Amino acid sequence: MSTYQNDNPLFLYLALKSIIDQTTQPEELILVIDGPIKPTHEQVIKKIKNEKLSFNLKIIRLERNQGLAGALNAGLSECKSPYTARMDSDDICYPTRFEKQWSFLFKNPKIDILSSWH
Repeated sequence: MSTYQNDNPLFLYLALKSIIDQTTQPEELILVIDGPIKPTHEQVIKKIKNEKLSFNLKIIRLERNQGLAGALNAGLSECKSPYTARMDSDDICYPTRFEKQWSFLFKNPKIDILSSWH
């Protein structure tokens, strides 16, 4: 996930919280901060860091705004898992998103990419 100064901090919080509330937890969450952000964004990140997380939260700070593609590439280069779930900073996941997607991928090993609307 990537965030930058023009993202809505409430949506960012809700998106991050929807990851914390997943029935199947990720191994890690990589949050790329794409350039300088506002204090309200820093407060959201601090609040999430203070949650009891069952996964590693890795924060990557880019000195200047790279744009979404650049920020996502910076985050992707840090991913260690064979699977990567990608979401925007205003995406709010259903609590079973990861559970359902992981299950489908494991049952269908020839699938390389998976998306959903819900």
